[in-house]
Amino acid sequence: MFPSFCRVVRIRQQVPYGPLKQVPWRTDPRPSSASGVTAPLSSQQKPPNILIFVNDQEPLFNKCRALLNSLLLPDRYLIYQLSNESVSSAPWAENTAVLIVAALPKSRMVAAKLAEFWTNRPEGDNRNFLHWSPEHPILNRDLFLEATESTSPSALVNASIVSHSFSPDNSNPSVLREVLEKSFGLAVRTNANVDEESATEQSYTSGFLLCEDEGKKRAFIERANLLFSMKKDPSITLTFDDRKEAASAKHLPLASGKVSPSWDIMLYFTKLRSRSLGRMLIYVPVVGSTFDALDAVMPNVLHPGLAVVADRQLKGRGRGGNNWLSPIGCAMFSLQLVVHPDTPLGRRSCFMNQLVPLAIVQAIETLTISSKAVPKIKWPNDIYLGKDTKIGGVLLKSSNTADSVVISVGAGLNLDNAYPTISLNGTITASGDSALSREEYLAEVLNHLEAAIEEFQQPGGQESLTERYLRYWLHSGQQVKLRTAGCDEEVSAVVMGIDDFGYLIVQDEMGVRHTVHPDGNSFDMMRNLIAPKLTR
Repeated sequence: MFPSFCRVVRIRQQVPYGPLKQVPWRTDPRPSSASGVTAPLSSQQKPPNILIFVNDQEPLFNKCRALLNSLLLPDRYLIYQLSNESVSSAPWAENTAVLIVAALPKSRMVAAKLAEFWTNRPEGDNRNFLHWSPEHPILNRDLFLEATESTSPSALVNASIVSHSFSPDNSNPSVLREVLEKSFGLAVRTNANVDEESATEQSYTSGFLLCEDEGKKRAFIERANLLFSMKKDPSITLTFDDRKEAASAKHLPLASGKVSPSWDIMLYFTKLRSRSLGRMLIYVPVVGSTFDALDAVMPNVLHPGLAVVADRQLKGRGRGGNNWLSPIGCAMFSLQLVVHPDTPLGRRSCFMNQLVPLAIVQAIETLTISSKAVPKIKWPNDIYLGKDTKIGGVLLKSSNTADSVVISVGAGLNLDNAYPTISLNGTITASGDSALSREEYLAEVLNHLEAAIEEFQQPGGQESLTERYLRYWLHSGQQVKLRTAGCDEEVSAVVMGIDDFGYLIVQDEMGVRHTVHPDGNSFDMMRNLIAPKLTR
């Protein structure tokens, strides 16, 4: 039997899917001013990453990130710190547009790994490297590579050439902007896109509490006031008078007697057929995260079935601590669910990872005519158009008490935003269908999700839902290689399906089946890595 301490599954071949293509990193439709021809926006598979190595100095990273955010167009790139540990262990290079080294590596091994980002780039991959340090000027790329082969990383200083000096504290933004745009082909802020910037970069706003039943709305306000009064230092506070205090990262004022001009309440409630999900709704034009209000009272419940919707998130969250870009046009919502622990879903609440993406895909299928617009599911809960391009994802949190399981669901879908990848409506209209509104999309998703939850709680319901989930996923018959931790030995296997908890089932050459589950960022089913934790 394959050892129980296996850690990594490395996918060598995908059946029936071919290898993924490497694409350049321009993320706006303008032609690149850099050398070579860049791909159009529609070829992007995921929002590209900009990684900053700062020798684990958090204040330096924050300064670097702030300067980049002031120069780059919003909602195009994900900016992360690359830690010393991740340099050696994580598969960080594959979706990285730019690597910025903002501090000298203390380890020769780390310096060599950073250099490999450039030397080992696949053919046609437009990776970009920039050394940017407060101590000394920008380094020539080739000289940096030569310096990493020396006996001391301090030789990096001697390898620098005096061309432009970049420092988070003392930099020339116009020069750095030119490097980012003309050398790297990134989308930067210019006078020509001032209108776009002002339209997308908004501060926090107050929101609206929407419900058809005024009695339930009053009860919600009373309960929310009670719960937040009991919290000593909540991460965010809800109030119900939008005239007293402005909205902020710590305060969300809600108007309970007004109707938002940006959310078609009549269309939404007309399309909504659920009994519970989404019947109480908070709509906020601009918020930190739609999760914030739900997190603030956990493990308490604001209202079973409460939905929170935003036009834009300033601090959107993804799985594994990732950021989630949330431009205008992205359909984002969070949802609060409550189930009894002694029920099928209460005992297997992690299966919501399958139920939510299934509801999203089935809702889109219901609302569209063309099969080309129906997304697929990448295990466990990502939404893809075709087999290459991610357009959505799901995040779950849960908290157990003696008499309830509280599940917070967060979901985002590129419904009408043309960047950072492509949008569902772009595909729909190209196929001859009419574009979907957020109101009808959300209502239909909640209709399908409530029906799926009710079916799951019935005898035989999970089996039927699993069959439907597998009908939409991308991995049937996918060939993988099982690999143990600290060992190069690999065992061939094939993906068979999912188990009762939604974990992946693979079968090795000896006919032994193993169960694996995602481990944060250490796996990517479409990019050759998953991390098994359990075997059988």
